[in-house]
Amino acid sequence: MKEVLKYLILLSFCSSCANKNESLKKVMSEKEIETFKLWKQEYKNVTFQTCLYLGYNRSSEISNLLKIDRSTAQDFPFGMYQYKYIDTIVQPIISKAKLDSTTYYNNFLKGMNQIERDELNGLPMIRYCLEYYTSDELDSISNKRVEQMKFLWKSNK
Repeated sequence: MKEVLKYLILLSFCSSCANKNESLKKVMSEKEIETFKLWKQEYKNVTFQTCLYLGYNRSSEISNLLKIDRSTAQDFPFGMYQYKYIDTIVQPIISKAKLDSTTYYNNFLKGMNQIERDELNGLPMIRYCLEYYTSDELDSISNKRVEQMKFLWKSNK
C-alpha cells in the first residue's frame, strides 16, 4: 500500500512538472510571437525611413531627422542583405514620386514665373513613402521576410 501511495505521489508530481513545462513553452511562444510582430513593424518602419532618406537623395536634413527619431531601433537581426533589399524595393516608389513631380511641373508649372514655380514645385516623397508604408504589398513583404528570419533565428537557438 505504501508503494502504491509513493507511485501516486510521484505520478502527480511528474504531471505537475509536465504542466509547468507546457505552460513555460506557451509563455515563450507568446514572447516569440510578440518578437516577430515587432520585427514586422520594424521592417516596415525601416522601409519608410529608407524611402525618405533615398528619396530625398540622402539629404543631411533627413539624415539628421532620422538620427534623433526613435521610430525604429534599426538593430533587427536581418543583416545587410535585408537593408540592401529594402533599398531596392523603395526605388520604384521614389521613381513614381519623381515622375509625379515632373508631370506636375510640366502640366501646371511650366510657363509660370520663377517665384511661383519655386513656391509650388516640390517632390511628393512623404506621401508616396507613407502610402507604401500602409500598403498590402509592404505588409506581405515584411511578413515573408520575417518568416524567413524566424526560421533562421530558431535554428540558431
